[in-house]
Amino acid sequence: MKHTVSRSRRSVLKMVSQSVGVAALGAAIPRQARALADGRVLVCLHLFGGNDSNNLLVPLDAAQYRNYAGARGELTVPVSALLPVEAPASRALYGFPAQLAGLQAMYKEKSLAVVANMGCCSRLARKSEYLTGGVAPPQGYLQHNDAKLQYVKGGFCTPSWAAGTLGLAPGFLDQQLLCFSDGVTLASAVNFNISGLRTDNAMVRSILAAQPPLTAVFPGTSLGRGLEHAAKLIQAGPSLSLGRQIIFVGTAGYDTHSGQMGRQAALYSDLSQSLLAFRQALLTMGAWNRVTLFTQTDFNRTLRANERRGSEHGWGGHELVLGGSVAGGEVYGRFPSLALSGDDDIDGYGRWIPTTAFEQYAATLADWLGAPPSNLVAALPNLRGFQPLTLGFLR
Repeated sequence: MKHTVSRSRRSVLKMVSQSVGVAALGAAIPRQARALADGRVLVCLHLFGGNDSNNLLVPLDAAQYRNYAGARGELTVPVSALLPVEAPASRALYGFPAQLAGLQAMYKEKSLAVVANMGCCSRLARKSEYLTGGVAPPQGYLQHNDAKLQYVKGGFCTPSWAAGTLGLAPGFLDQQLLCFSDGVTLASAVNFNISGLRTDNAMVRSILAAQPPLTAVFPGTSLGRGLEHAAKLIQAGPSLSLGRQIIFVGTAGYDTHSGQMGRQAALYSDLSQSLLAFRQALLTMGAWNRVTLFTQTDFNRTLRANERRGSEHGWGGHELVLGGSVAGGEVYGRFPSLALSGDDDIDGYGRWIPTTAFEQYAATLADWLGAPPSNLVAALPNLRGFQPLTLGFLR
């Protein structure tokens, strides 16, 4: 890529309100015959700006909640507004905010899991190793460096590991790209043998238009429209001979430096309603078991509130994974202590040192999609330093 990160990020944020990028990544890997036969689909939902996941999943243990509320101040979600869920492995009780009732329902039906305190790091390390210089945090880890993204022509995105984990050459997504005027992009490895496609490709549009109407009603928001487009592309996948796909959906608004509680309530309500509609659409078309949606974001935010009733850029945070193949109803990884200046806080503001690595998260997703182990290591060079390599949240 010749784009600079800052330039590419600006171009993405201009169109992110209706941006959906799709990479249909087919490869003949005998070991992964089932994944190929299923036509599996990953949907990457990127929450641009840095989602404050300290309010996404709140511990209901009395001591943990005291730590949480003591640091959050005006950003505290009261216990009365939390919807309880249990993490069986740790016997811990957590709560989703009331706006995320849809997530609570999917968690309880075991089709949604939470991956706790995930972030970019060269290796998992203790606080003392960071403070003494034994391990350095990743460069720009408090900045919008978008290390989790790969930019392609026109400012569109895919996950940074998408092409490499399935053995595609660097720059492949720049060379073979289909762009729609509403922000949809599509690239294909082998099955869609047309390169240089652009906005008004009549054949693709006619196939999409010929699909039965979706029965689910999506919110009329940028996120709702994005996930509706993703569902239509999943529906049309067999007719387009796409095989396996990686679909990228971006939504903005999560850089909550001020007025966070009202903004976050609206964002979370939209997130819950959009994900419920997406689930319903996939169930109706019979695709729920072969689709996995996962969230990622720039970074978590500080537990400590700032003077503008918002929060600053943080580090490790919690992500959501949902779908019919998810081993749900569980929190994977170790939840941070939420004690300011404690063992998990790097600087006294509630910036959590990750206890789950981004590489482990990505490798779990790519492995489910059918990437061979050699490609996982090649595309995620730090992966060898983490154990286990994958996290077990997908069947």
